[in-house]
Amino acid sequence: LLLLLLDDFPVAPFFVNCHLRLFFFSFFLSKLLLIETMVGVEIDQSAVVCRGAVIQGDVTIGAGTIVHTTAQILAIAGPIVIGQNNMIEEQAVIENKKEGSVLTIGDANVFEIATKYNGTTCGSNNVFEAASTVEEDVMIGSHCNIGAKCLVKTKEVYYGGMYLYHECACVIVCMSCAERITHIYIHTLPKIIDIR
Repeated sequence: LLLLLLDDFPVAPFFVNCHLRLFFFSFFLSKLLLIETMVGVEIDQSAVVCRGAVIQGDVTIGAGTIVHTTAQILAIAGPIVIGQNNMIEEQAVIENKKEGSVLTIGDANVFEIATKYNGTTCGSNNVFEAASTVEEDVMIGSHCNIGAKCLVKTKEVYYGGMYLYHECACVIVCMSCAERITHIYIHTLPKIIDIR
C-alpha cells in the first residue's frame, strides 16, 4: 500500500530499490543461517528446506527437493542421500537406523503427511501416502504406491509398479499398474457414482 502511495513521488524508485535489496539480503541471510545451523548437511541451491524442519547427521539433499516444516530427516546410524525433486511433507520422518549403511532415496518421490520411512533403499517415482510406515530392512523399487496408513514391516523387496494398500490387517500387493488402476476403479467407483 505504501509503495502504491509513493508511485507519484520521484523518490519511489529509490525506495523500491532499497526494499528489494533488503528483501534479497534477508532471504540469503536466512538461507545462510539455516545451512550453518545444520552440521554435516549438504543442501543443493535449488532445494527448499522450510524453517522448522529437523535435519540431523550426514544428510545430502538433491536439487529441487522440498522439505516441509516439521519434517524430520535423521541420519542416526548412517548417511542419508536424497535425490532430486522429492517432496517431503509435514511430519514425515525419514530415518536411517541401520549401522554403517547409506539410506539412498531416488528422484521424484512423495512422502505425504506423517509418513515414516526406515527402509534400506528407495527408488524413484514412489508415493508414500499419509501415515504410511515402511520399517527397517525393506527395499522399495520404483513406481510403487504405499497406501494410506499402510504398515510395511516384512523384510521384503518391492520392485517397480507395485501398489500396497491396507485391508483387514494385511498388506495386499498388486503387481502391475493395470491391475492397480482396475482395482481402484472397482472399489471406488461404486461408492461415488450410481452403477446399474
